[in-house]
Amino acid sequence: MPDARRVEALTLEIARALVERAKGTDPWVPDAAFFDELLLDFCMRHPALKAELFRFIDVLPCLPPYAVTAHLLEYLGSARSDLPAPIRFSADALSPDGKVSKIVARAARKNVLRMARRFIAGQSVGELVATIRSLRRRQLAVTLDALGEAVLTAKEADRYRDQYLSLLAETARIVPRLAEEPLIDRDYDGKPLPRVNVSVKLSALTPLFDPIDPEGVAHDVVPRFRAILDAAARTGAFVHVDMEQYEKKDLTLDLFEEVLGSAPYRTTPHVGIVLQAYLRETEKDLERLAAFARRRGTPVWVRLVKGAYWDSETVLARQREWPVPVWEEKWRTDACYERCTDRLLDAEGALRPAFASHNVRSLAHALAGARERRLPERFIEFQALYGMADPL
Repeated sequence: MPDARRVEALTLEIARALVERAKGTDPWVPDAAFFDELLLDFCMRHPALKAELFRFIDVLPCLPPYAVTAHLLEYLGSARSDLPAPIRFSADALSPDGKVSKIVARAARKNVLRMARRFIAGQSVGELVATIRSLRRRQLAVTLDALGEAVLTAKEADRYRDQYLSLLAETARIVPRLAEEPLIDRDYDGKPLPRVNVSVKLSALTPLFDPIDPEGVAHDVVPRFRAILDAAARTGAFVHVDMEQYEKKDLTLDLFEEVLGSAPYRTTPHVGIVLQAYLRETEKDLERLAAFARRRGTPVWVRLVKGAYWDSETVLARQREWPVPVWEEKWRTDACYERCTDRLLDAEGALRPAFASHNVRSLAHALAGARERRLPERFIEFQALYGMADPL
């Protein structure tokens, strides 16, 4: 068992080094990206704005250009009052009652698109491959997530499945031909790692992902999920199952274990699932996954995140007079993330950890814990959202 005091001292040492390296030495020149960062930082400090901004980004790829502004205003909703005055003025200018000229409206629309698309790797296979090439030159691997997952009909669920089948086929035709980058293309033991990775929401594989009807959900989801896994096996790709709201968590875990514990998927090594440290049950779920992986006989990857639905989870629980499933104070989520990090590192042989965070302390703790346990240097993986935390 690692010594807690040594881990803490090493965590602080690594965190300081990461911050210093992230600062860089290039001369500072304010540009569009700099002002985007200022706005994003402002939004991150206002939960309502943050939630609405990312909901808007989720639907942006599906919007025709003329609908972008109207949707932005609708998504901001009551959070508009939290916007800085200059941006609120621009938003008002874009409303039907605005008095500002169409030139200003077009400029504002252009800026909205520019900022939002910094989080979107591409809207076509060509754009995606160009982004992947650029990131690989920086020795960064990529997991692809198709946005706009809201599904209302079986036809839309089929379309979501087919989108991934096409994505796997097209990227696997090009990306494996790119020059090898050993840091991201080889595991710690020298074995090749998949160059194509996708992240899938199981709820988008059915029009009704309702825990009240687990058999009906499985009837819809399992065949479509198997089709994606089969395509990934043919192309040598990795599949990660995303986690969503708390009410979907247990059913998502059940379906994951049902499919990955069955033949022929029991020996599939390149598969993983997300767990959210802001949920009070996550440590128990980690133990569950570790036990499943040991029974399965093949390790499972776990992407550990903080969680993205805190506001809605809190409001919904209080509205229905249910126990709140998330930690209600940020520091408790951070502490749980570190406890889960330790559990993941202790589950070597059953679980492979991927730490997804933009928090320097969280990442440093993972590195310190791995070093204290004398795990291989590249046994663990780190992940961040595209377009965020680039210096880190």
